Amino acid sequence: MQLYSSADDGQYTGEKIPISIDGRDYTAKSGEIIHIHSGESITLMPGQYHKFWAEEGTGKILLGEISTVNDDREDNHFHDYGGRLPDIIEDEKPRHLIFNDYHYLNLTWPGAWTG
Repeated sequence: MQLYSSADDGQYTGEKIPISIDGRDYTAKSGEIIHIHSGESITLMPGQYHKFWAEEGTGKILLGEISTVNDDREDNHFHDYGGRLPDIIEDEKPRHLIFNDYHYLNLTWPGAWTG
């Protein structure tokens, strides 16, 4: 994965980034590529831009991201936005909704604070 520090205005900075891999604390350079090995997990703090991918030739992987409770529509920020989710051509009614569906269907997200 690749990590970048960010300023309050959302721009990249050159600041070092605190990370934790399975409880072991490290400092990474902004823009550095961090290798996560089989069975490891990494903890990132809010405001850290990150990209993750599988390295070719390393076999099959299961890769995911878990966040603290947040509002995905407001709390996620992308420096080089290329789309959060792929476009889906809907050819039948959805059985289950994901967070992005509520906006497009003009529905209120269950449990969302409506103030």
